[in-house]
Amino acid sequence: MASFRAGGPIGGVAPFGKDLLLLATPPGDEGAGSEDLPEVRIVSSSNDVLASDVLQGDDRAGCGLAGHSLACWYPPSAIQKTLNANLEAVKGDPLPQWWVEGEEPMYYVVSPHSVVVARHCNAGDRVTWLVQHGHFEEALEIIDFGKDVPSELVEEAGRRYLGSLLEAEQYTEAAALCPRLLLGRADLWEKWVLQFAELKQLPALVPFIPVAEPQLRSMVYNSVLKMFLQSDSHRRLLETVQRWPSHVYDLLDLIDAVKGHEATGHASPELLEALAELYILQGRRDLALGIYLRLQRPGVFDYISAHQLFHAVADKVLLLMQLDAPRTVALLVEHHSELPPEQIVPQLQEPAGLEERGAQEVQLWLHRYLHALFQKDVNAGGAYHVLQVDLYARYDPEQLQVFLSNSNHYPLEQALEICEKHGLVGEMVFILGRMGNAKKALRLIIEQLRDTGRAIDFVKSQQDPELWEELVTLSLGSPSLIAMLLEQIGGYVDPLKLLRRIPQGMNIPHLRDRLTKIITDYRTQAGLIEGCNRIIKSDRAALAGRLYSQ
Repeated sequence: MASFRAGGPIGGVAPFGKDLLLLATPPGDEGAGSEDLPEVRIVSSSNDVLASDVLQGDDRAGCGLAGHSLACWYPPSAIQKTLNANLEAVKGDPLPQWWVEGEEPMYYVVSPHSVVVARHCNAGDRVTWLVQHGHFEEALEIIDFGKDVPSELVEEAGRRYLGSLLEAEQYTEAAALCPRLLLGRADLWEKWVLQFAELKQLPALVPFIPVAEPQLRSMVYNSVLKMFLQSDSHRRLLETVQRWPSHVYDLLDLIDAVKGHEATGHASPELLEALAELYILQGRRDLALGIYLRLQRPGVFDYISAHQLFHAVADKVLLLMQLDAPRTVALLVEHHSELPPEQIVPQLQEPAGLEERGAQEVQLWLHRYLHALFQKDVNAGGAYHVLQVDLYARYDPEQLQVFLSNSNHYPLEQALEICEKHGLVGEMVFILGRMGNAKKALRLIIEQLRDTGRAIDFVKSQQDPELWEELVTLSLGSPSLIAMLLEQIGGYVDPLKLLRRIPQGMNIPHLRDRLTKIITDYRTQAGLIEGCNRIIKSDRAALAGRLYSQ
């Protein structure tokens, strides 16, 4: 048993689950005229007002509470559920549902002019009211809570909410809400992509555009990517290409668009990198490599090795050298069978469009490449050994002698001209020796190098008696040279011949000591010859006796 104090006249009472629905005068109007419109009020067993709604309409004016009566109808399912259920208010809803959805109880407020049907507001009704009054977040809470709201109403709520945000220029907030509001429908997504594009705010929306469930038409994705291209938002283009799977857009169409934009002279590093990504997606890693070289990316060498793209750098040697010359040389030499010098040298021999300083640097790269190739395989670059002679003469003359000694692929005349041009007398001596012009070589040693020891060693190596005579002739004008000859000539030339040719009156340093050494060496040599002859005679006699006894 419960009692209620309505605080004023009551025109009707009906059960509302465990609560009561009253037709009464609005609070504060108890003393007002009898013509005021009544309200429908729901109160709990503890006399708490749970909800209320004043009747509206001009056709009821003047009837007042006395002119209205209350009637109700309860479906059997609602009565049974009320009897069986332990009704408790759920969070966010003080009026728990005590009926079956679709079989709501109906309340009728009857006046002389009309009949008002009253029923509990469902989720759709509340969403409609909230949307109409601009309370979009509260409407979304009801939708997200799992209430049964028609999809058309959800679509309308989303449309009006997004529209209000765009009108307020809250583009980032609107974009972030699209996955929540567009119901996974491709048609709605495409519509709002177009809307953001018209406002030039696609960058805000792109991170949220789905590529699956739903997947939009390829033309939509292409239009988004081309928008970045045309607006010079190349960084966003690159990021989007890296994020989106290539099957959602027309890859070849986009590549053509990017190449066309590049041809206009607007090739930013980000645009080129995006083009490289597209080439990789197309399976053209060789074209991507060319772009990475233009961008001078440090990871190019690892990229080449990882994908075995050695053939793809055959015409890009200069770009590789500019990036890292030592690593390029190592790469070219290691893979010289795939990258033969016939493909490499012309690119470094006459590079176009370089200033003098740059050209000099390229020539140094060429020298280092050919030098490393020669060390790897002396015959690999044989066609360029004449060029190497010149490069060694300019950049590394200390190594030229070693090169000349180990190579058989250069014309001696040309090599001699190069060495003469650069004043490399020692190398000229070596080449003249290989040409058989030992006298001229000896003259260079004596007259330009002034190296008596080398002259003597050179004559010894040639094993030519006439060359000793030439050496004696060339030495007659130098007392020091004659002195050295007196020390070393004994085993090769008769010292008396040299002594007879010494000009009279020439002051030769330490002549007495040198003559003493010549005599001593002569006596030693004579003793050795005499001992050898005795041994030979003894061996001959022994062999003859053994032969006779047989």
